[in-house]
Amino acid sequence: MYSEKVTKEVLDDFARQNGWMPTYHSPAEVQEFNAYIDSILDVNSNTRGRSFWWKNGKSPSAERVKWIRRWIENEQFCCFASAEYFVTRYGRIRDAEERVIPFQFRLGQKIFLQALAEADDLQSAIQLFILKCRQVGISTAIAQFFLHRILFRSNTYAVMASVQAQQSEKLGAMIDLTWSRLPFWLPPPKTILKAKEPRWANGSALSVQSGNQEVGIAQGTTPTCVHISEIGDYTNPKQTLEIGLFPACHQTRSLFMVLEGTGSMATTWQKEKWEYYQSNWGKGGRFRPFFIPPSCAGDLYPPVDWLRANPLPALWSPTDVTRRMRRRGELFVRSTDYLWKVLGQRWEMDREFQWYWECLYKEAVASHSERQFLSQYSPTPEDAFQSENDPVFMVETIEVATKRKRVAKAYAITGRTIIMGNENEPYIPHADEIDDTEARIQLHWEANDGNVYDWELVPLKAFDDSKDENCFDKLLIFHAPEPEAEYSIGIDTAHGLNQPNEDRGALSVHLDNHGESPDEQVASFTSIRVNSPQMARIAAAIAVLYGTDGEGNVTSGNPLLVKFIIEQVRKPGDECQHQLKIMGFLDHHIMHRYDAKGNIDPNRGSQEGWFTRTYTRSLLLDRFVNAVSTGWLILHDPIIIRQLADFERKYEGKGQSIMIHATGAHDDNIFAAAMAWTTLHDLENTAMRISGRYPPKQKEEKHEDQWCERVMMLEA
Repeated sequence: MYSEKVTKEVLDDFARQNGWMPTYHSPAEVQEFNAYIDSILDVNSNTRGRSFWWKNGKSPSAERVKWIRRWIENEQFCCFASAEYFVTRYGRIRDAEERVIPFQFRLGQKIFLQALAEADDLQSAIQLFILKCRQVGISTAIAQFFLHRILFRSNTYAVMASVQAQQSEKLGAMIDLTWSRLPFWLPPPKTILKAKEPRWANGSALSVQSGNQEVGIAQGTTPTCVHISEIGDYTNPKQTLEIGLFPACHQTRSLFMVLEGTGSMATTWQKEKWEYYQSNWGKGGRFRPFFIPPSCAGDLYPPVDWLRANPLPALWSPTDVTRRMRRRGELFVRSTDYLWKVLGQRWEMDREFQWYWECLYKEAVASHSERQFLSQYSPTPEDAFQSENDPVFMVETIEVATKRKRVAKAYAITGRTIIMGNENEPYIPHADEIDDTEARIQLHWEANDGNVYDWELVPLKAFDDSKDENCFDKLLIFHAPEPEAEYSIGIDTAHGLNQPNEDRGALSVHLDNHGESPDEQVASFTSIRVNSPQMARIAAAIAVLYGTDGEGNVTSGNPLLVKFIIEQVRKPGDECQHQLKIMGFLDHHIMHRYDAKGNIDPNRGSQEGWFTRTYTRSLLLDRFVNAVSTGWLILHDPIIIRQLADFERKYEGKGQSIMIHATGAHDDNIFAAAMAWTTLHDLENTAMRISGRYPPKQKEEKHEDQWCERVMMLEA
């Protein structure tokens, strides 16, 4: 149907059974035949059927009638066997100038057809999760292929839906444009003419629905063709699509199911699903993620008329932004199989497209609409997902952070007091995770209350840290403890309910370099199943690691081992902080208070921990963002680096803004790191630190001058 291999097998089977092989005719031959039939026949069609008669003086001979019947039978079977044959001979579209023209495959549509052919070869369900950028013709191609199935596969039930009813009607109009121009002898007749629910004599039906209708899409039916568009704008996609539609679509080889949408962030469902299918396609994930960048549609962009009015300058050199876009785009194409199979593994982006993209980008920047522009003209899927809010961190800052070194070593913290979640016994990592080639680290601590604590750090094997889940419950060490060094530990506690999307308990360890060089994140711990008192015992073990020799002797530059700063969720002395003090860890951040003039009030501020209020949250995060952006704080935790990209500035009433994670994302690790930075530099004069920033030693340059004579010639 879509694959040349499958189509050939179908044609060969027909030839064996009927004694003759159907022959492909060119579009010109098809057009000539249709014109001939129109010249000799008059046709009348209605819901009861179709009738025709020869025009006066046009009645053909018996031999000619036999030839006409064979031609029609040939065309009907060729269209049945090959969707490509049907749409290129009989498909019609409306072009930019409102002309109805024959359908011809554009480059993006050829890539789409290649994906269909691969599923056809496997005889598996076609299930595509398409991320759309600027128009590359995918919706048009889907409409043509849907009509092909409706007409040439009996009892096909097709459903097409967009968010709004008006947009859904446009999808139906694409199908009707071709249907209304088909020769009367090719398809089965319509038996129901309703625009939103037409039916055909072969038992096939089409239902045009919308995402905001009261009942669920395809509720009570079993569709075999499904096209859902603008999925990023559905207000309740889990209920409408995931719970309502998906179970109704049986994953057999007769299923043709396409979900598509731009990178709109009305909800995060689309992005979350895209990321899941990207990681799990071929491993149980239902849909194949599919993205065609506009740069791959060289027959569409830049438009010929635009390029004629804005010719590429002979000496034009792309800006850094354009060059970065080109590098990302070429890497994506060369590493994506359904793209390089059509475009080639050495595909390079056209200079004309780079010029076109740069001109449009500059215009978008001037009108403060660059996010909307990037969602339409992005070179990669990651760039296509754009939020309506402003990002806190610049792309360059995130790229620099991404290049930081990753986990030097991961450990599991074990001991009799280390309990995670609802487990009633001490935590022990799975045997398959343990690295027996590395030595275990013993930690001993005698608390003020007379209790003795012993912990063991169990080395773990190297793992893929590109997913947050893989990093959970592990102590990630980026720099080993240093004698006489001073450390801070910031902790953002959570309930530890072990649910995938709940808040995380996050701990961040920072090395204080006293402004002579940047501070550095040296370790981190993240969990979704550790609650506040459980985090206290984990934090205690980490404090002993970075503050002692492991046997109770202090090696830290801080005689109290490390300085803690823990967010107080409900009241002073939350359980994590309270337990740490009982165990003998007494150095905790003191929350300063400010008077009406904004100065620190020395008479107020004896409470320990961090208390988040509207103004203190802004104070905390402003300092953190400045430290990271200017290079004074170096981060290594892979989770926090991913959170930087989803950290946004949301605007509220009266121009007020708040820095917070994007919808569906997290910022727990950011908050823990921000606290760890703040407690070390709470009263620091940042201007003095910047002016005295570790100036590099001046090196005297030595030049070889033995080759020249030290003689100056003076003219008389």
